[in-house]
Amino acid sequence: MLLLPAGAMASSPFHPEGNETSGAVKVLESEMDLTDEIVRSIPLNGDLGEEPSPAVVVGEEEKPKYVPFTPMWSTDILIRSANTGTPAGVKVVSAPNGDIYAAVLMRSSGADTLEVWKSTDGGSTWIRQPALEIIGNMDHMGFDMVIGPGSNPWMFVVVDYDSTSFDALYSRRITLDGTSWDWVKVVDKDTTRYPKLSVNSANQVVISYMTDNSRIYRGASADTAQTWTLVYANSSVKSSDIHVSENGRGYHTYITTDSTVWIVTFDLPSLSASSIEQLSEGNDIRHISVAAANGAVSSQHVTVVWSNYHGGTDKWDIHYTYSTDGGANWSPAAAFPPTNFLISTGAGMRYPVLSYEHNADAFRFVTTLVSSWDTVIYAFATDASAWPSSRVFLNDYNATTTFPASVGYSSTLLGGFVVYREYASDNVWFDRWTTPTDVEEDVVRGSKFNFDGRTLSTSLPVRIYSTDGRLVGEGTGTFTLKPGIYLIMHKGGTNKLIVR
Repeated sequence: MLLLPAGAMASSPFHPEGNETSGAVKVLESEMDLTDEIVRSIPLNGDLGEEPSPAVVVGEEEKPKYVPFTPMWSTDILIRSANTGTPAGVKVVSAPNGDIYAAVLMRSSGADTLEVWKSTDGGSTWIRQPALEIIGNMDHMGFDMVIGPGSNPWMFVVVDYDSTSFDALYSRRITLDGTSWDWVKVVDKDTTRYPKLSVNSANQVVISYMTDNSRIYRGASADTAQTWTLVYANSSVKSSDIHVSENGRGYHTYITTDSTVWIVTFDLPSLSASSIEQLSEGNDIRHISVAAANGAVSSQHVTVVWSNYHGGTDKWDIHYTYSTDGGANWSPAAAFPPTNFLISTGAGMRYPVLSYEHNADAFRFVTTLVSSWDTVIYAFATDASAWPSSRVFLNDYNATTTFPASVGYSSTLLGGFVVYREYASDNVWFDRWTTPTDVEEDVVRGSKFNFDGRTLSTSLPVRIYSTDGRLVGEGTGTFTLKPGIYLIMHKGGTNKLIVR
């Protein structure tokens, strides 16, 4: 694939990437006791529909326990279900010891709550962590969370408060045992939106946020979020993300309203751009995400993804670019291989999210296809230049269309995991690749189901749906199925079936 030199694209009409405003943010005495405050979010509008691929290639993290029936990852595990508000955002991260933490922003008529749930057994069971939670009124898309290195690491949370008492962008660091914490006001007044965080194994933390007038800023903290240095980057921005790698190289990505993808590299402690790449799509684009692998700058792999609109066919798909030399050169924008399959007119893939945590071993990706059955799609790669076309359609329950799912990696699982909200529900679900359940296996191995070639035989009344929600079979007896992915719904639950 042709690689373009950094800065080879035409310049944008918007403000050039620069250092117009910068400064250190110091903690004030009155801002340090916010342990009972939290985050808010307003749901986004729903999106479009999809048509599943005719076949799915099984990749490394999708290996079934037996063939040809595969339950595709585990039966989804419920994290939380209590009716205490409306879920308005999720984020899942893992600690260095493999414990998994899921944050769920619950919005209510009173105070919002950023719930934090912990699993020490790879997601099988979840326990709520009140000592790590935050309460208060927060803005739409108003939080992010990451975990640093160490045996009792810092959890870093950024919160976009919108209340009379706390009307500003704050960051909090708290040890996972809940014994030490600090709060810092990053930006005064409620003029910010969509904060993003990233941390590396040196506890260098970076932040990106937008303002109400669509300006974009990035910042960094070299003292574990006790003080922040901020720089103004650009204007007319509608989506952004940020990532800091192990060697201190940072990647700040954002989309301007002229459908230009900006990729800015910087090297901490400096926030100044060391290189700037601009890719002009010529279409409506949104929802950008970036992640970088470990390794030396000269050979570092980086992937950037975003949603791209094709007006002629009224479809949204995922496009991407990559670098294998730390951002010195970038590939031309192209269709993202894991999601490059036929979809119907009016269909759309939204909310692409990339992850490569400092304790991870590969890139992981998740996106949402929206239809009568809103589908969460997962993929992973160890090489930014060689994303496979394999993918997993993993959600057992109809997924939300109002905000992204979250993806990560745990050393306990030696693989990836995803958290998503169920559509129009307080339920938040966890799925992981290593543990197809005995319940699913027993149903398939027993007399109720038999699968041979492309023929499913059942003595149990079932309804068979394609992943776009179409009913393709109903009742008992024998069903011949075309290659594809199906949901087999019955009194005992739901199973997934891949027909090759």
